[in-house]
Parts: sequence; C-alpha cells; structure tokens
Amino acid sequence: MKPSLHCLLVLVLILAGLSVAAQEKPRTDQLPPIKELPAVGESKTFYELDGEHAYSVFDHEGRQVLKGHGRFVDLTDLGQGLYFIQFDGRKVRYAKE
Repeated sequence: MKPSLHCLLVLVLILAGLSVAAQEKPRTDQLPPIKELPAVGESKTFYELDGEHAYSVFDHEGRQVLKGHGRFVDLTDLGQGLYFIQFDGRKVRYAKE
C-alpha cells in the first residue's frame, strides 16, 4: 500500500518542525544580568519591580537613601527599618527586618 501525497507532505512538515525546534536556543534576553553572586553564607536582599524602572528608596523620615534604575532594587546595605520604594508614580512600603 503506497502512502498518499498528503501523508508524505504531513510527515515532511512534522520533520521540518522538529528540526527547527532542535535548533532554537534558549532565550536569555528576558533574564536580568547577574552583577555579582553572594559569597557562601552571605545573603542579599532584593525587591523585584514589575519591569525596568527608575526608582528611589526613602527611609521612614523621608530621606532618600538609594536611587537607581532596573528591575531589581538591592536593599542589602540598608539597615533594619521601614522604607518606601518609589517608581513609575507608585510608592511601595517595605519593612526590612
């Protein structure tokens, strides 16, 4: 029994799709760049924003203690206390323990 032209065409398309899928590389453009990794036993504190934004961090007395741009706010060097992260016209309250 001979395979029909339709079956051969479907088989060729499936194999072509598998070949293309095998050549695709994982997307790394959606991951934030890693600037530094913490040493063994060291921890870091980050606040993740919903995208890339200019941000400012204020303490409970309204003093600006940090300023930057990105998706992650590194709060590691701040002491315990109440902070406000301002970005994109919004203000988020953050308590560091």
